[in-house]
Amino acid sequence: MATVGENIRSRRLALRMTQEELAAKLYTTRQTVSNYEQGPVRAGSGDA
Repeated sequence: MATVGENIRSRRLALRMTQEELAAKLYTTRQTVSNYEQGPVRAGSGDA
């Protein structure tokens, strides 16, 4: 099952949009779109 972020990215790419273009349509920043697509970050992941 795809995550919300994967669905956003998949649809954005199907529409041939950049993160910047999607952000403009959503009245937000490219960084916010990137964060949605990346999904939640777990504290301490990869620090072993």
